[in-house]
Amino acid sequence: MSYNSLHPKSSRLPHSLLCSALLALLMVVPAGFAFADENLVENPSFEGAVGKSIPGWEVADWVRMELEEEDGVTHASFNNPAITGTHHIGQVVSLPTDTSRIEIACDIRVHELTRGEEGWQLPRITVDFLDTAGERIPSSGPVPQTDKEGGWKRFTAERDVPDGAVAVRITPGLWFAAGRADFRDISVKSIASGTSGASASGSSSALQALPAGSVPEGENLVKNSSFEGASGKSIPGWEVEDWVRLELEEEDGATHASFTNPKTSGTQFMAQVLALPADAGLLEISTDIRVHELTVGEEGWQLPRITVDFLNEAGDRIPSSGPVPQTNKVDGWQRFTVERDVPQGAVAVRLQPGMWFAAGRADFR
Repeated sequence: MSYNSLHPKSSRLPHSLLCSALLALLMVVPAGFAFADENLVENPSFEGAVGKSIPGWEVADWVRMELEEEDGVTHASFNNPAITGTHHIGQVVSLPTDTSRIEIACDIRVHELTRGEEGWQLPRITVDFLDTAGERIPSSGPVPQTDKEGGWKRFTAERDVPDGAVAVRITPGLWFAAGRADFRDISVKSIASGTSGASASGSSSALQALPAGSVPEGENLVKNSSFEGASGKSIPGWEVEDWVRLELEEEDGATHASFTNPKTSGTQFMAQVLALPADAGLLEISTDIRVHELTVGEEGWQLPRITVDFLNEAGDRIPSSGPVPQTNKVDGWQRFTVERDVPQGAVAVRLQPGMWFAAGRADFR
C-alpha cells in the first residue's frame, strides 16, 4: 500500500535514499537567555523585506498582504475578500527553558470587517505551542484579537506555557473574516521568575539537518504517513488547525485524509516539517490523490496539491520553484511523483497536502 512519501536523493551518494520518519528538531533556548522584558519575535518591524519575502517571517505566495509605512513605522496589512479564506504570516519563536508564562501583544487596526460565523473568525494572532519535534501541544487561552473598527489599538494576552513546550508559533492575520486588518509592533515576552538574562537578542526557532549518511536506505522521511493514532483532528506527526475540514477515512485497510472545501476562496490543509539529511541534493515527493466534484480556482496552482517549502536553520522559507504533486482530474486513486532540487542553505522542508483555493473534495494517502 502506498502512502505520502518524501525521498531525498544525495548529491554525493551513488544511490537514492528514502528519508527517515523524523521531524525537524526545535532548538531549546537556555534558561535565563532572554532579558525579562525582551521581545523574542525576530524582526517585529518587518525590516529588510523584498516584496513578500520578510526576514524572520513565513509568507505564502497566495497571501494577500502588503507592507505599508506610516509615521515612520512599517505595518503588515492583510486584505481578505471573503470570509471563507485566511490570510496570515507566521513565525516560530523559541522559548527559554524556564518560561512558565508568556505575553503576546500587538497593535491592530481594522477596516470594513465582516466576521465569520464562529467567534474566533476575525483579525487575530493565533498561538500554538510546539514540542521539540515541532508538533503542536494542545492548549487554550486568550489571543490578541478584535472586531472593532477604528484606529490603532493595543491588544495583550497572557498564556501559560504547557509542559513540554519549547517554542510558540504565532500567526497574525485575517482568519475567515472579510475586510482589511493591519498589524504592527508584534511581541512575545517571557514571564518567569528565573529570567535573569545574561545577554540575548530576539530569537526564533532553529532547525537542524540530519547528519550526512544517517538515513538508512528504504526509509520515508514523512512521520506517520498512514495517520495512525489519530484522535479526531489530533494526528501524531501532523499539524491540523481546528477550522480545517478534514476527516480520516479507512478504505481497504488503509487510512486516507479527506479534505472538503465549500468554496474556491478558502484553503483546507494539514502540515508537517521534516529535517533533511545534510547531503541531500534532490528530493522525490510522492502521494496518492483522488478527487471528487472539483471546481478549480482562477490560478493554475489553485487545486488539490502538496505545497513544498524549503526552510533554513532559522525556520525561514527559502524561495524556490519546481513541480509539486497535484491534479485537477476527477478520477480514482492516482500516484503523483515529483523531484525537487534542495536549495542552498535548506535544512528542512514543510509539506502541506490539501485543497488550495479549489472547491470540492480531495483524498490523500
